[in-house]
Amino acid sequence: MSVVLATYNRADVLGRAIRSVLAQTYSDFELIVIDSGTDNADEIVASFDDPRIRYLRQKPQGLGAARNLGIDVARAELIAFQDDDDEWQPTKLTKQVDAIRNAPESVGVVYSTVQKIQNGQQWWVPNENTTQTSGSLVPALWRHNFVSPQTVLIKKRCVETVGGFDESLPALEDWEMWLRVAQTFEFEHVDEALATAHISEDSMSVDYESLAVARDAIVRKHRHTFDEESVARHLFWSGHGFMKTNNVDQGRRNLREALSAEFRPLYLASFAASICGHRLYNRLYSMRKSVG
Repeated sequence: MSVVLATYNRADVLGRAIRSVLAQTYSDFELIVIDSGTDNADEIVASFDDPRIRYLRQKPQGLGAARNLGIDVARAELIAFQDDDDEWQPTKLTKQVDAIRNAPESVGVVYSTVQKIQNGQQWWVPNENTTQTSGSLVPALWRHNFVSPQTVLIKKRCVETVGGFDESLPALEDWEMWLRVAQTFEFEHVDEALATAHISEDSMSVDYESLAVARDAIVRKHRHTFDEESVARHLFWSGHGFMKTNNVDQGRRNLREALSAEFRPLYLASFAASICGHRLYNRLYSMRKSVG
């Protein structure tokens, strides 16, 4: 097995991520650390005296490019992903290897629940609101991404079939990848939190501008496969993100498109608010949140 660990800006926690991989009860793997410009990452990696570790440095090109490099050099047919601000439970790989070996040939991805922690709050993905977590996940993944990359164990032939991560995306490159994988392969969910994601203020998952740009690009790339409800939802949320980051013209266009794809009072109210500009839009949104 090959484990691809991408670093991007969290040298302070990189050691924790590496230790969580090396502590796995399943020990037959190579750990490929892709350093995309993290300060002192080479020194942190060198502090671990373990022959399973391979260290590669790459100029900063985003998580998609880092993971693609790791996939390209991986020697194994099963690939797992880890990021520098996440950690694994010791039995993660053991349980997922067992699951993928016992799964039908149609299963290309095994993933688990992830515990997410931010500012003292915690939640789990997928949760009880996710209607389907195993099998053909095409319709479920239209609606939202509940397959966190640090929980994934994927067959390398899946990547060879559908292509790697889209390096043009500034965020959500994992979701876009799963959308393509789901067109050909099935997923199997291990219903246990085998990974923990620590979300910091500089995490990609709270970069609203990048999220808006990526969601907009993905919905346009895959629009022909989505149902109209999902198209409207993602156009709305990308439009909302553009409005929050003061890209008013693009935000207003996306909110108008969302309303055209599916009429909802929220879409209508948001489009109307967008006409008033960035500041008033955000003020009205804050007022709506405060009253629930």
